[in-house]
Amino acid sequence: MRDYLFKRFPDIPGSAVQLDEQSLDTPGNAEHVARFLTQWKTQKVALLTVSFHVPRSKRLFGEFGVKVAHSFSAEEEFAKYAPQYRTFLKNYRRSPRVIIEIMKEWCLRSLLIVDPRGTIPKILTHRIRG
Repeated sequence: MRDYLFKRFPDIPGSAVQLDEQSLDTPGNAEHVARFLTQWKTQKVALLTVSFHVPRSKRLFGEFGVKVAHSFSAEEEFAKYAPQYRTFLKNYRRSPRVIIEIMKEWCLRSLLIVDPRGTIPKILTHRIRG
């Protein structure tokens, strides 16, 4: 993603990009990004992730005080620059793995109603992956 960012936006200095290599999940990522942005004295970001993950990511980042100024679907961004990727994308969206991920995202997004900061999934993720 970092390489893609620099190719797409060559005017962005390397010092302006911070990778979060500690987070195991989206709530953890949102929390870490909020800390980075506080140090940099800004709260606006551009979000690049897979399409089915965008709504929950935006909501979680907002819960941690991060304003998502723009969000991009990785699949659509790649398809703009590699037309042959569209065939892959069509099959990808119908794959059992993606269908399961979409269902998982729907459940996790619904859980945000009672757990707006994603604490419950974060605990489970850390026990499984941790």
